[in-house]
Amino acid sequence: MQRSRIKQEHAIALLTGRPPAGFAIERHAVAIGIPVIPAGLPATLLSRRPDVAEAEHKLVAANARIGVAKANFYPTLSLTGSGGFESVDIGKPNELGEPGLVGRRRIDACPLFHGGELTAELAQARASYDELAANYRTAVLGAYRDVEDQLSDLHILARETDALDQTLASARENFRLTELQYKQGLNSYLQVITANQTLLSTELTSARARQ
Repeated sequence: MQRSRIKQEHAIALLTGRPPAGFAIERHAVAIGIPVIPAGLPATLLSRRPDVAEAEHKLVAANARIGVAKANFYPTLSLTGSGGFESVDIGKPNELGEPGLVGRRRIDACPLFHGGELTAELAQARASYDELAANYRTAVLGAYRDVEDQLSDLHILARETDALDQTLASARENFRLTELQYKQGLNSYLQVITANQTLLSTELTSARARQ
């Protein structure tokens, strides 16, 4: 336990930008109490989890990409004027040149003439959205499972610590009586060691359960 504590102190020293040598944290007893979860907490608290938030943001981005893919189907319309004439330019801005070439460029640039490619892009965006929606549902369900697991652990461990408290009290009383009997010459020191070992083991088990 001492070796583990020293290594933890060295790690904290590095995190604070200080040399491990000479760095120490004051020792003091910490009363570990069983946490109480207040009733009525909303399930929306799960949205604060990094994994759920990440899945949600990816889903929002995928939904936006569907909107972009749909918008690509519509041509860009603008009024252009050249040489006293006005015309509707579909697609790219009007380019100067021969009238026939300009008209062909307008047709080629119109998204309506690339329907197969745009349809495939829209289908791909929707498929990506469906995949990320499934991932989001999985992340939320996983968060619910983690909460249920932890609440179950908390409930069971709280009952365990109550039982261990009673066992610990009995172990302390047994060690006190065994030591008293040894001082009066009624038993051997081996019994004192055994009682002490039982007490220490029970204290460690109780501390681990509370932790």
